[in-house]
Amino acid sequence: MMRDLCAGLSEDIGGARDVVVWGAGELTMKLLRLPPLRDLNVIAIVDSNKVKQGRRFGDIPVVAPRQVSVACPIVIGSILHVASIKRTIKETGLRNPVIEARKSG
Repeated sequence: MMRDLCAGLSEDIGGARDVVVWGAGELTMKLLRLPPLRDLNVIAIVDSNKVKQGRRFGDIPVVAPRQVSVACPIVIGSILHVASIKRTIKETGLRNPVIEARKSG
Protein backbone atom coordinates (compact mmCIF):
# COMPACT_ATOMS: atom_id res chain seq x y z
CA MET A 1 0.00 0.00 0.00
CA MET A 2 2.79 2.45 0.89
CA ARG A 3 4.53 1.76 -2.43
CA ASP A 4 1.30 2.59 -4.29
CA LEU A 5 0.74 5.78 -2.26
CA CYS A 6 4.31 6.93 -2.91
CA ALA A 7 3.94 6.22 -6.63
CA GLY A 8 0.71 8.25 -6.68
CA LEU A 9 2.39 11.15 -4.88
CA SER A 10 5.31 11.05 -7.33
CA GLU A 11 2.87 11.34 -10.23
CA ASP A 12 0.94 14.22 -8.68
CA ILE A 13 3.82 16.25 -7.22
CA GLY A 14 5.50 16.53 -10.59
CA GLY A 15 8.42 18.94 -10.53
CA ALA A 16 7.67 20.63 -7.21
CA ARG A 17 10.67 20.82 -4.87
CA ASP A 18 8.94 22.44 -1.88
CA VAL A 19 5.76 21.12 -0.27
CA VAL A 20 3.69 21.49 2.86
CA VAL A 21 2.23 18.31 4.35
CA TRP A 22 -1.15 18.55 6.07
CA GLY A 23 -1.64 16.08 8.92
CA ALA A 24 0.81 15.24 11.71
CA GLY A 25 -0.18 11.60 12.04
CA GLU A 26 1.12 8.12 11.43
CA LEU A 27 0.74 8.17 7.63
CA THR A 28 2.72 11.41 7.37
CA MET A 29 5.49 9.97 9.55
CA LYS A 30 5.76 6.99 7.21
CA LEU A 31 5.56 9.06 4.02
CA LEU A 32 8.33 11.40 5.17
CA ARG A 33 10.77 8.47 5.24
CA LEU A 34 9.97 7.37 1.67
CA PRO A 35 10.35 8.91 -1.77
CA PRO A 36 9.10 11.27 -2.98
CA LEU A 37 8.60 13.22 0.28
CA ARG A 38 11.97 12.23 1.73
CA ASP A 39 13.62 13.84 -1.31
CA LEU A 40 11.64 17.10 -1.19
CA ASN A 41 11.91 20.20 0.95
CA VAL A 42 9.00 19.81 3.37
CA ILE A 43 8.60 23.35 4.64
CA ALA A 44 6.07 22.55 7.37
CA ILE A 45 3.55 20.03 8.58
CA VAL A 46 0.13 21.52 9.22
CA ASP A 47 -2.25 20.18 11.84
CA SER A 48 -5.42 21.60 13.38
CA ASN A 49 -4.72 19.84 16.69
CA LYS A 50 -3.28 22.49 19.02
CA VAL A 51 -1.46 19.79 21.01
CA LYS A 52 0.67 18.98 17.94
CA GLN A 53 1.33 22.59 16.92
CA GLY A 54 4.74 23.89 17.94
CA ARG A 55 6.28 20.41 17.88
CA ARG A 56 8.68 19.12 15.24
CA PHE A 57 9.01 16.03 13.04
CA GLY A 58 12.80 16.01 12.97
CA ASP A 59 13.65 19.41 11.50
CA ILE A 60 10.13 20.09 10.22
CA PRO A 61 7.89 22.36 12.33
CA VAL A 62 4.24 21.50 12.97
CA VAL A 63 2.14 24.62 12.47
CA ALA A 64 -1.47 25.74 12.63
CA PRO A 65 -3.48 26.11 9.39
CA ARG A 66 -3.41 29.92 9.64
CA GLN A 67 0.41 29.84 9.64
CA VAL A 68 0.69 28.52 6.06
CA SER A 69 2.16 31.39 4.08
CA VAL A 70 3.83 29.72 1.11
CA ALA A 71 2.31 28.99 -2.29
CA CYS A 72 3.78 25.51 -2.76
CA PRO A 73 1.63 22.36 -3.07
CA ILE A 74 -0.09 20.95 0.00
CA VAL A 75 0.16 17.16 0.33
CA ILE A 76 -2.64 15.70 2.43
CA GLY A 77 -0.97 13.14 4.69
CA SER A 78 -4.18 11.40 5.66
CA ILE A 79 -6.58 9.03 4.01
CA LEU A 80 -9.33 9.14 6.63
CA HIS A 81 -9.59 12.93 7.02
CA VAL A 82 -9.27 14.14 3.42
CA ALA A 83 -12.72 15.79 3.32
CA SER A 84 -12.27 17.74 6.56
CA ILE A 85 -8.72 18.80 5.61
CA LYS A 86 -9.89 20.03 2.20
CA ARG A 87 -12.72 21.92 3.90
CA THR A 88 -10.25 23.57 6.31
CA ILE A 89 -7.93 24.49 3.44
CA LYS A 90 -10.84 26.17 1.66
CA GLU A 91 -12.09 27.91 4.82
CA THR A 92 -8.57 29.19 5.52
CA GLY A 93 -8.54 30.79 2.06
CA LEU A 94 -5.46 28.94 0.86
CA ARG A 95 -5.14 28.65 -2.91
CA ASN A 96 -2.25 26.17 -2.92
CA PRO A 97 -2.49 23.15 -5.19
CA VAL A 98 -3.75 20.22 -3.09
CA ILE A 99 -2.41 16.69 -3.56
CA GLU A 100 -4.19 13.77 -1.93
CA ALA A 101 -2.40 10.58 -0.93
CA ARG A 102 -3.75 8.02 -3.41
CA LYS A 103 -2.67 4.90 -5.19
CA SER A 104 -0.97 5.39 -8.54
CA GLY A 105 -2.74 4.76 -11.80
